[in-house]
Amino acid sequence: MSPGILQLKLTRLPGPLCVGLVLSERGLCRVVLETSRDRVVDAMRSLPAATPPSDALLRELMKRFGAYQRGEHDALRDVSVDLSGRSAFQRSVLTCVREIRFGEVMTYGELARRLGRPKGARAVGGAL
Repeated sequence: MSPGILQLKLTRLPGPLCVGLVLSERGLCRVVLETSRDRVVDAMRSLPAATPPSDALLRELMKRFGAYQRGEHDALRDVSVDLSGRSAFQRSVLTCVREIRFGEVMTYGELARRLGRPKGARAVGGAL
């Protein structure tokens, strides 16, 4: 078990998706979105075992994901994220992706060029 990693409970959002969230003391580490609870559970099996955080934290994050899904597209903008378990390249990709505004479309190739790696489209896709 990795110290400081907290795995959140699974919850179904309004709509077609079920979400699993993983966070540390520093912020959100991973979001797993699938069409069923079983698929989320399968996707999260490889993650470290952990103790769930407070229900208040879970409620706040789920409230924000629900708001986002209802069209409040800045609801997740200020959520803290923890990229400490990622490589330097993955961190740069994820930081760049976070700057993409709602409704903006960007290909892996465009992201790679933005990161100064014009031939790195496949690597960008792998980082996501």
